[in-house]
Amino acid sequence: MNLFQELKRRKVFKTVGVYAAASLIIIQVADIVFPRLLLPDWTVTFVIVLVIIGFPITFFLSWTYDLKHDDTDINPPEYKNDIASKKGSLTKKILFPLTGLILTIIGGAFWFIYPFLTIGMGNEKEYDASIAILYMENISPDEKSYFADGLTEELITRLSRIQNLKVRPRTDVAFFKNKIATMDEISKKLSVNYIVEGSVKIIDDNLRVNVSLFDIDKDDVTWSDSYNNILKDILNVQDEIANSIVSKLNEKLTITKSDLIATEQKSTENLEAYNLVMNAFQHINNPIYTERKLGEIIGPLAQKAIKLDSTYSDAYAISALAKLYKWMDRPTVEGTALREEEINDQAMANFHANTALHYDENNILASVLFIIISTQWDMSYELSDTQKIINARNMMIETKRLLNKNPDNIFCQTVYAFIQLMKNNILNAEDEEYQEPLDRMLKVHQKLKNNNFVYNHPTEKMAVSIIFEFVPQLYARIGKGNQGMQFVKDNKHNFCSDGTYNCLNTDILVSIGTGFYQSFDYENALEIINLILSQSEENLLSVGNTIDAKKQPYYRSGMIYMKWGDYDKAIDGFTKALKLSYKNEDDQWWNAHYYRRLGLVYFY
Repeated sequence: MNLFQELKRRKVFKTVGVYAAASLIIIQVADIVFPRLLLPDWTVTFVIVLVIIGFPITFFLSWTYDLKHDDTDINPPEYKNDIASKKGSLTKKILFPLTGLILTIIGGAFWFIYPFLTIGMGNEKEYDASIAILYMENISPDEKSYFADGLTEELITRLSRIQNLKVRPRTDVAFFKNKIATMDEISKKLSVNYIVEGSVKIIDDNLRVNVSLFDIDKDDVTWSDSYNNILKDILNVQDEIANSIVSKLNEKLTITKSDLIATEQKSTENLEAYNLVMNAFQHINNPIYTERKLGEIIGPLAQKAIKLDSTYSDAYAISALAKLYKWMDRPTVEGTALREEEINDQAMANFHANTALHYDENNILASVLFIIISTQWDMSYELSDTQKIINARNMMIETKRLLNKNPDNIFCQTVYAFIQLMKNNILNAEDEEYQEPLDRMLKVHQKLKNNNFVYNHPTEKMAVSIIFEFVPQLYARIGKGNQGMQFVKDNKHNFCSDGTYNCLNTDILVSIGTGFYQSFDYENALEIINLILSQSEENLLSVGNTIDAKKQPYYRSGMIYMKWGDYDKAIDGFTKALKLSYKNEDDQWWNAHYYRRLGLVYFY
């Protein structure tokens, strides 16, 4: 019997044919569906490779375990039937389930591991043209400067809705803010075809805006205009400028009708609501407040803005953030009224974040909050290991999707690194696994450093806060704590505008001081300690702290002075820490510890 007849007798052709047809369908479905799920191109290739690997496996199984294999040449009929039934039983009961189990494990492993893989496998999207919206020159009083920045932000947001136009991100154009540079220098640095520049001047209630569109290829201004209005019409001016630029670009590019409609969408038409949101953002970026105090401040501002404009995306995002801040590091007990209040606030925060995305699907802050509120809020409570892993996986998937959509946004980059850190903590990862989130945060830090730490959107300042808080911790995690504290020293002038730590709230100061203290850098630790101890109780309460915030600094000052041999100051520190500790019944162990320290100092 020749090979062809044997293959036909064992029904190999039929099996392989069915496999080929099924494989073709699977590949076509993957090619259509995977891009819609924002999966990178390599995932389709991965499916094709699996199909190719499966072909010889299918061939082997079909040849070896043919259910109707004919054994009449070597066995009697009754023995043949017995063998066939045994082989059929073996195939059905063991081999097929085992094969299915193996393929299921492969698919399950891919499903679980994919969210934790690097996002660097994605391809760069191609655009028909590129544009840079330079920050408008502010020639108004400083307190009016946010109008110039607001105009720039609005133009960047609107033009980013054009699918085939690449708009340079804020952090790239910020490099040229308040700097003198030629159009040629800017175009080479940013690699763009068009540049928008202008100025905003506000005196009393009078508004004057000059703006122009520069065509790099023609080395000429292709459009320019001036607008003289009263201040309350600034939102209409933004609208006119955006429409004019889009109209000019439409003469040179093929802009779809849906993109044109998208560029006409305004963040708000209510100037009072706009001012409330800008005021809230200014508070968010003031590090003097604790998160809980911030929630108390920005929540009412957001609610007022929503009442004035029920479609204002930023207002809903800030309202969601206020709810999150309210319960930050404040776990409640199940079954209590406080826990019920937290559950209601969590639901409302989730609803407001979702509403913000409904009115502006590109709202970065709302996108991040929706991820955190949906997956991380309950992480402070007792969860099973499985629940923690599922939460980590969901956070990674959603954050990766957000970063793929906004690859140049430093807030998305920073949040992705933060989620990696969270994932490592949840999975009890090895120390070396923390190197990647550290590298990501340092990369964002370097970009901001190149821009002289000019912050052009509230989310950028929020990103910096995350970086300054967690980079030292990440250094310590990989065994390089001294480099972490050196990072703090090198960036001291970037924490506050006056180059000190004076603008930071006590929680942040304690975190920084702890790093110095544990690194035995007592001089810098004492600088932080004295900064906290110099604050009055009234000042502490005004920013969301209490007098208890001084307890640990008093204790550590006592420890430092004891080691330095300045026993009078050491006794003073331990005594004041003990006095504050007496107010808290849970501090009995610390009370005894302070007494032991005092006894040791008196002994010396």
